[in-house]
Amino acid sequence: MNKKFWLAIGSLLVIYLGLALFYDPPKWEGLFKKPATIKIVGDRHSLLYLPQYIALWKKFFVEEKLIVEATTVASENVLLHELKSGRGDILLTGLEQGIYAQAEQREKLVAFSALTKREHTFLVARKQDRPFEWANLKNKTVITGPPGSRETVVFKGILWKQGVAPNREVTLFTNIPASLQIGAFKSGTGDYILLAEPEATYAEKSGLGKVVASLGKEAGEMPVVVYMTREGYLKAHPDALQRFTNAIYKALLWLQNHDAAQICQLIDQYSPSPDKETVKRCIEKIKALNIWAKTPVIARESYAHFLELFLDAKEIPEPVPYAQMVNNHFSAKAVQNITLQANE
Repeated sequence: MNKKFWLAIGSLLVIYLGLALFYDPPKWEGLFKKPATIKIVGDRHSLLYLPQYIALWKKFFVEEKLIVEATTVASENVLLHELKSGRGDILLTGLEQGIYAQAEQREKLVAFSALTKREHTFLVARKQDRPFEWANLKNKTVITGPPGSRETVVFKGILWKQGVAPNREVTLFTNIPASLQIGAFKSGTGDYILLAEPEATYAEKSGLGKVVASLGKEAGEMPVVVYMTREGYLKAHPDALQRFTNAIYKALLWLQNHDAAQICQLIDQYSPSPDKETVKRCIEKIKALNIWAKTPVIARESYAHFLELFLDAKEIPEPVPYAQMVNNHFSAKAVQNITLQANE
């Protein structure tokens, strides 16, 4: 009797596993995967990189049998060196870094997953006593990033579109180091300044200035911040990159399905902030502007729009083709196979 009972239980278990594998193969495939280690190198710590932090905190990487080591470098100039030296497998940075590397024939990087789909910089006015119009910038000065930086290139593209000639009708201060820009603005340099979050919100909160425009809203959708890797690594580790992209897509879905208050509760568990209200305001602003990507797929049209800005600014000599810069295989497969419920 006992033997027949356990045989029956065993048969039911086999049937159950067979049906589970048939109806949900991606979920069950993970049970048989060996853990893989991926080293991510980022260009900064940023609220913009929240999806990656969510993937860590919510253990989406663990679900995909990944061990993720994340580090940050002091300068974008050393990102490629981190890959070449083996200290990094994946870069988290602006897409322009890969475009520049290919255009200058320094390295063939491949973008395989988007994290954001709009520029996240804001134009902050020292004082604003009338409704903002782009024509207000004529005969004014603006503190921006270096000439070839993404925020400066995007800003110049917007100026041309709005009929304001950069460096002729408006002066751009492109030679102030990033660490000194806010200090220079406080001391009286510049009528306007370009700031990301949370600096833009802090500037308003302290009375330093007023946010008058979003570069992301004005410039439209573009694959701004992406994950990139060397072509050789992509070919050698496709399974690990698929798992990684799956986890990032889960994080993007989780971000979409939760409001700023819920997101702040998660942040507070792992990275408490003394100014929770400002963090909440920043998240609300970023979500309202749809800056974070809905999916990791890098669309051809948005890539072309991004590339055009750098061509118009004459920062690259010729186009870097979409097929040469982007590989959507892992992102498309993640979107096809991954679902996440609102309460997860």
